[in-house]
Amino acid sequence: MSTREKTFAFLILIFVGWFASYYYNAPTLLIISLIVSICGLTSIHFKSKILSIVNLDDKSKHTLSTVLRIMQIIGLVIVAGIAFAFWYVSIPCLVLWFLYVRENKLSQKLKKTVAISVVIFFVILQSTLLYVNRSPQLTLLDLPDNNEVQAESIVVKGNVLPKSSDLKINGVELEVDTGGNFTYEFKLREEQNTLNIEARNGKGKETQSLVIKRIFTEAEIIERKRLADEKEKKRQEAIAIQKQREQAELNAYYQTPAGRICKAHPEWTKEDCQNLADGLIWVGMEYDMLVYKRGQPNHINPSNYGYGTQYQYCWTRYNPSCFYDKNNDGLIDAYN
Repeated sequence: MSTREKTFAFLILIFVGWFASYYYNAPTLLIISLIVSICGLTSIHFKSKILSIVNLDDKSKHTLSTVLRIMQIIGLVIVAGIAFAFWYVSIPCLVLWFLYVRENKLSQKLKKTVAISVVIFFVILQSTLLYVNRSPQLTLLDLPDNNEVQAESIVVKGNVLPKSSDLKINGVELEVDTGGNFTYEFKLREEQNTLNIEARNGKGKETQSLVIKRIFTEAEIIERKRLADEKEKKRQEAIAIQKQREQAELNAYYQTPAGRICKAHPEWTKEDCQNLADGLIWVGMEYDMLVYKRGQPNHINPSNYGYGTQYQYCWTRYNPSCFYDKNNDGLIDAYN
């Protein structure tokens, strides 16, 4: 490729990078294409000047020349990759490059005819692709007047375009026909019924939400009240049965050794009561728990070494016999 052709290739990269960044709302693509293009254009146009200005020996100049050559190759590879990904932009650019940059024997009239035809064709093609892959559009049809109806259900009709969009109504996936039309039977169980419709595709989503008010007849109102009263009665009965069951379980627990301890000291946990019933002692237990199990200690020895009062509690008839509260918080910190 000549210097002119390589320059045109990198300019194509800048244009395609701009188009990609705009199409996908990704400015990083534009920045990358600009950096690669600048490096590539620099290596194309200023390679000989760089080599002549830099004071290097022949071996270093050869290494620098190789690096600049690699930069050109990397740039061209990226050009090819982006051009392949965005073929609907790169093909017209390549045609224009062939017509007006690369040497050929085509007449000016033929060049203009081909260029205009290619540009028009790909503009139409790109417009078609953008239209087919556009963000979804939802249209609801035949809605009840003022969103009020006196019925147990309504049939929701509508249209979504593009028809390939995913459609959900109140979280339920719905199929659409070949024209993007859909129908959905919406049950009206309450006086206020919320309908949420969402259409989504790779380009975005559209949601619509509306509230359908059901107007109940007098007979339906009476029946609904009867069902609500019956439901509430069953709920209260279930609560009463649960309370009786829990009370029976608690009474049975109070008959156990751990239960008798917890009944006398409801501020203690069931785990602590069970440990006391099992005769266990542990660091972190309360001093009052020891008193409950052993009675008052035979000796209480306070001490203060300048950072608070500490206590030693000793029971001469038990082993371990002495317990220590080092920060006067009522919890045992050590024993021996």
